[in-house]
Amino acid sequence: MTQRAEAAKPRWWLRIVSGCVIFSALVGLLANLSTIASFLQSFGGPPGISSVESVVATPVPSLSPVSPPATALRQCVDKGGRDSPCTASASGSRVEPMTCETDAALRSLGVDPEMRQVDVISAIVSGACYLFPGPVAALSGATALDIQQLAEGATVSTLSLCRMGGAGGNEVACSQAHSMEYVGPWRELSGEAAADAECLRAAKTYTGRSLGEPSEPLKVQRLAAVNGGVDAFRCVVATADTQLLHESVWQIGGRQPR
Repeated sequence: MTQRAEAAKPRWWLRIVSGCVIFSALVGLLANLSTIASFLQSFGGPPGISSVESVVATPVPSLSPVSPPATALRQCVDKGGRDSPCTASASGSRVEPMTCETDAALRSLGVDPEMRQVDVISAIVSGACYLFPGPVAALSGATALDIQQLAEGATVSTLSLCRMGGAGGNEVACSQAHSMEYVGPWRELSGEAAADAECLRAAKTYTGRSLGEPSEPLKVQRLAAVNGGVDAFRCVVATADTQLLHESVWQIGGRQPR
């Protein structure tokens, strides 16, 4: 009976062991909470609280893709405004003058309309400016490619204006048979001597020749007319004999005219 009473009494050493186990569990729990707090701080803490020094970064410009125009400008079109090969007869070439006027369009190509006389007409097609061969040039088969070659300083006889016969003759493209070629437009006549001097100067510049040699196959002439009641003149380079030419003499230099 004495042994059963001793067994029923709580043993003091079990209480000590249980207390140690509970204490160890509490210490471990606190250690885990500390670790979690440190982990959160490494990300700047909870929202609204910053534990990291603020740094202002230089913004990187965004590279937005360039959108193509809704309607691409066409290089060459026909008289109806449809896409056309630049080599097609009577096709027009796109130009970019300040205003879509013929003289302005020619100047945008580097052509001086006060010197070179070319048969072209400007027109607006789908909001863009185009140069087309005029009626005389179109008869000779002039194309948009011929107009583009003007910008390169080429002669382009199919666009250059010439005349077959004297003052009463017909205008033709210089690629056709002709006896004279225009140098500049009609001008008001203020004096015959001054007009003759102007024509000689302009013709020398136009052809790149001296035009003074006795054997010179070209000569300078002055056409006369009355425009709106005003005396006018126009300079031409003509053949010195009955020979007909089939090309422009623009910047012909020392080459034999043909």
